[in-house]
Amino acid sequence: MDKERRINHSEIEATSLRTKLATAMTAHTKANLAVAELLFEACYGYVRRGNEELPLVVAWGHDDFDEYAEHELGMHQTTARGLVVLHEELYVRRSFTEGTLPHSITKLRQLAKISKRLKDGAAMNRWVGKAREMSCCEFEEAIEAEFGSDTKSRPLGFRLKLSKYTAFMRKMRSARETLQVASNGEALSMIVDEWTSMHGGKKERPQPLKRSA
Repeated sequence: MDKERRINHSEIEATSLRTKLATAMTAHTKANLAVAELLFEACYGYVRRGNEELPLVVAWGHDDFDEYAEHELGMHQTTARGLVVLHEELYVRRSFTEGTLPHSITKLRQLAKISKRLKDGAAMNRWVGKAREMSCCEFEEAIEAEFGSDTKSRPLGFRLKLSKYTAFMRKMRSARETLQVASNGEALSMIVDEWTSMHGGKKERPQPLKRSA
């Protein structure tokens, strides 16, 4: 431990800090769940404009939900989609109540992911019990052991000129819808696989530029 950052506490102060942290974490989870419910409504909501029914996000001036989350809420689209799935799986489809689930947004995200794979309600309840008993890392390892390593993914990042970003993201959203996948990573992987199959992995030497007369 860094001695320069060491903070000494009395026994009373230590107990008070522990209580405050537990209270803050519970409030943090509740705040995330409230946002998840609102995002669910924004994602699937419609509003009537004259004789036409429009998706809420379109009526609010955005191309789709992902663009709305990114530009108006300042939230990464995958984070917003993850919260929508959390609310839909655990509170709409499964009809869980707040008191029956662990007070950890990390565990709730994991439960939402495996909920999509489980049809049996009793099996889902067993996983809720495991989530209550295990640490976050233990629970993640248990999910990986049961469902395989596909539950884990690695972030993929690359730089793109700002002038091309908006058009690129619009094309990626269109590709996701056409390919019927949930994430940009899955769509990009399929596009690269298709390109590789078409070109056979052959490396073509670039042709030299011709000088103008």
